[in-house]
Amino acid sequence: MALPVTVHEVLKWDDAAPGAEADMMTTGIVLGSSRDAMGAFGVSKRDAEAVSQTALKTLYSNLKSFGGSFPTREFTYRVLGRRGPAGNGHYLPGVVLGGERAVRETLEGKLGPLSMLEIERVKVKDSRYAQAILARIGRDNTAHLESIGRAANDDQVNTDEAAGGKIN
Repeated sequence: MALPVTVHEVLKWDDAAPGAEADMMTTGIVLGSSRDAMGAFGVSKRDAEAVSQTALKTLYSNLKSFGGSFPTREFTYRVLGRRGPAGNGHYLPGVVLGGERAVRETLEGKLGPLSMLEIERVKVKDSRYAQAILARIGRDNTAHLESIGRAANDDQVNTDEAAGGKIN
């Protein structure tokens, strides 16, 4: 049976199979350093260099294509005893559960001990706590405004009854 499928591109399976980028994304940590990507994920130099240049763009593109807003947090790290610029990356809090401690454990498990790890702080307005507080304030204000409306309505009814049902 023939299927009405339009072919846009033909690839060999090895070229279509997920690579280093997918390996990083499934762990919830995307490294911007090709050197560290090679060490952490066992990929070739060529793949690691390609990933270090495209991984963050692909990460955001993939997250956006799912239609949701998935928070990522940026981090900077330095492997103990290493000189030169610090490494950087992003992690997905929804994948790497446990916050900073889990990120540190994952990075140290893949790269060795870290002398420094700085993780971007969650903006207060974006935190779950802030969202819960705002929702509560909204519910409380709605209830308060409804009670004011009921009280005003009750006062009007009482005034009308006191006047003998006549409106002046």
